Amino acid sequence: FTAIFTGKDGAGNYHTIANLFINVSATAGSALGLFGVVGSGGQVKDVGLLNVKAVLTRVLGNPGNSGLGSLAGNNQGTVSGSYATGAVSASFSGAATLDTRVLKSLIDIGGLVGFNNGTVESSYSSASATATGRTGTARNDNFRAGGLVGRNNGPINASYANGRVQISNGVFAGGLVGSNTGQISACYAAGAVSAVNGKDIGGLVGYNWKTTARITASYATGLVTADANSNTSGGLLGDGKAIIDIYWDTGTTGQSASSGGTGAVGKTTRQLQTPTGYTGIYANWDLDIDGDATTGEGGKDKPWHFGTAHQYPVLQYGNLSVEQQRRNFLGADNWGAPAVGDPVSVSDDAPASATWKWQRESGGVWSYIDDAEASTYVPVAADAGKRLRAIATYAEGGITQTLTTANTGAVVALSSVTAGAPAPLPVVGEKLRYGIGAAGATDIQSWHWRRCDDLAMTLNCRAVTAAVLTNKAHSEYTPTAGAGDASDVNKYLQAHVYYAANDAAKTWTRATTPVMGPVAAAASSGPTGS
Repeated sequence: FTAIFTGKDGAGNYHTIANLFINVSATAGSALGLFGVVGSGGQVKDVGLLNVKAVLTRVLGNPGNSGLGSLAGNNQGTVSGSYATGAVSASFSGAATLDTRVLKSLIDIGGLVGFNNGTVESSYSSASATATGRTGTARNDNFRAGGLVGRNNGPINASYANGRVQISNGVFAGGLVGSNTGQISACYAAGAVSAVNGKDIGGLVGYNWKTTARITASYATGLVTADANSNTSGGLLGDGKAIIDIYWDTGTTGQSASSGGTGAVGKTTRQLQTPTGYTGIYANWDLDIDGDATTGEGGKDKPWHFGTAHQYPVLQYGNLSVEQQRRNFLGADNWGAPAVGDPVSVSDDAPASATWKWQRESGGVWSYIDDAEASTYVPVAADAGKRLRAIATYAEGGITQTLTTANTGAVVALSSVTAGAPAPLPVVGEKLRYGIGAAGATDIQSWHWRRCDDLAMTLNCRAVTAAVLTNKAHSEYTPTAGAGDASDVNKYLQAHVYYAANDAAKTWTRATTPVMGPVAAAASSGPTGS
């Protein structure tokens, strides 16, 4: 295809294509997608694909590469402003014997594009990518599986992926790109990457070829898991170098190490969320994406939207929606390190029509939590040491979609919580002021006040204030009479504070006040006169 295909009409409306279905068995190299091959000079832009299902079974017998992507199997032109949701999957079939034809047979599988030898820009994929090799081949089945692009040999700019990537009995899988020999700039991956009997597994890129590839101003947050039969996995790269100023979240990826040399740096959730501009670790992220050196921004395109100090940076380039991307990182102020008894809530970025279910992780397996079907969940003792996540179901464009939040950090057990000094008996209308005097607690993340029906702080508990992000060592709350559940009278109060002590990684410590209550009604004035 060498013409121009656009999903945007003359009135400025964006259109989508729903329920694309592809199911093909191929014996030689092939390119499969809505477009098989986007040729040099061809343009596909502003196209949204909803609920794709694309399946390729590669029958061995003839050498050659196969490409599978929801939008394009092979892109030699330009893909921009486009996205996909759904699932793509590929597998080999045939006798499990090793010969030269097997070695030369590869499948490039991507959520959006299988093989990119052109340009992908301002695009994303929420589609899952699954590559299944044959058993008994000792990882000899060759895949390049990526959340956005399977194999990349061109520029990928200002794009992201948050679909799950899974590979078994094969090599090369990454949250964004499976195998990269091109240029990746201002991108991120938030989807989980998993491998069974796999090799070169990375949160962002599976294998980054050292001599020709380059990655800059990018990051990864998705959980990376590999079984005992897999090797070479990392939070950012499975293997490779040639990277500059790119990071992975050591908490959410579950990975403390990565290939990539000095350019790959592991950061905590808080460290990735704290800068709210082009400063600190993001000082070099202000790139000239389109290469036109236009004035007004010093020749730079300002591709990133940093949000608050409790949000990851997301892209604001082209027609990418900041609101849509925030849904990929739904969380609360204590999302990085929730404690038993502290409510964890999805943010206001969630779709209004969404219904929710919560899961906890144990031994790498996620399971649903009974009766946890609201946008807020209060961790219990059984959650201690485990990560949590929420799954939303909502309608978009007439198609039912699912959205999985970022994982929390491991839930903090109550035994690790320290108590504060005694507090006064609370009375309606009289201000409570509580401070923290822990040594080194100079970096306050937030204060939270809670109200419960019982002294044990377990019955009908509610958050009575939003997080107080004052960065001060004290917080204030004035009990109110209110009506019904809004009343503090005869209830019990407690303040929680999250702070970083003398810790270079800035991990959170939680301290609580003693329980205060029951809250007394305001004293009425007595008779006056002589």
